[in-house]
Amino acid sequence: MALKLHPDKVPESEREESEKRFKDVGYAHDVLTDEEKRKRYDAYGEKGLDNSFQPGFSNTNSGGSSFGGGNGFSRQPFSFGGSQQGRSNVGIDLSDILRQFNGGPSGFGGRKTGGAHFVDPGGSSSDQQQLKPRTKEFYCTLGELSDFSGCTKKLKVNMPSIDPMTGQQRNVEKIYTIEVQPGWKEGTKIRFKASKDGMFPPMIFFLKERKHKYIQRRGDDLVFKCTVSDRQAEKGAKLKIPLPDGTVLEVKTEPDEIYENYAKRIIGKGMPVRGSQIEVNKRIGDFLIEFRIREQQSTTTHQ
Repeated sequence: MALKLHPDKVPESEREESEKRFKDVGYAHDVLTDEEKRKRYDAYGEKGLDNSFQPGFSNTNSGGSSFGGGNGFSRQPFSFGGSQQGRSNVGIDLSDILRQFNGGPSGFGGRKTGGAHFVDPGGSSSDQQQLKPRTKEFYCTLGELSDFSGCTKKLKVNMPSIDPMTGQQRNVEKIYTIEVQPGWKEGTKIRFKASKDGMFPPMIFFLKERKHKYIQRRGDDLVFKCTVSDRQAEKGAKLKIPLPDGTVLEVKTEPDEIYENYAKRIIGKGMPVRGSQIEVNKRIGDFLIEFRIREQQSTTTHQ
């Protein structure tokens, strides 16, 4: 909106009106991004933005808010009139501007965003319209997910915005902090509400697991696929397997214990079970070693 209203973007014959509207947009943005002003507007309408306004002593026939017959307030859309410091009477609606800043359609309508409840031009409250959530992936290694102390992920999200004073597009960023809990699985969703200033919609972050070089995850268990020779299967084998948490698991098999597709289970060497208490009932999955036997190549001597 600000880009369209910028005086340099319109014909000279429309420039005076454009300048007035451009100032109105800047004023609306100032209210949108100021938490205290937003609270006052939410409670009392446009007249609540006047520094001389005294709640309970205002004229019910002016401004954007009036005391109703019940216990609540009746608010009108945010509109700039000639009485507000010489601004033009162009009927700019705060909710309309907020929708455009968030990539939604313009036009009047009810909305609740960032704590402010906007109403229709007729004065009747409409159903709350939720901003469409944005989704983003974040990654954790098996080592991070197997750590009982958990880990912290800080994720930066950029959103396009229009500077109301210059009309130029810019990127604004927000850092989201996720406290990753031990045992979380791929597909875990973490939700954040829309930001109070209306610049960022609700966010949903999806957990993706980074693949380990040797080990796969199967539920709460870890799986290692191991190929041994006929001789190792017959005589027994000693294995040293690097685990995701950085430790090494040493395993020794007995003679003739290994056969094709044999799975050896090591109790309590898998992933933490999500939601288990470390001190009270710490639960951990198992570690499975799935064996394959490599066929011996026969050698032929040519004479």
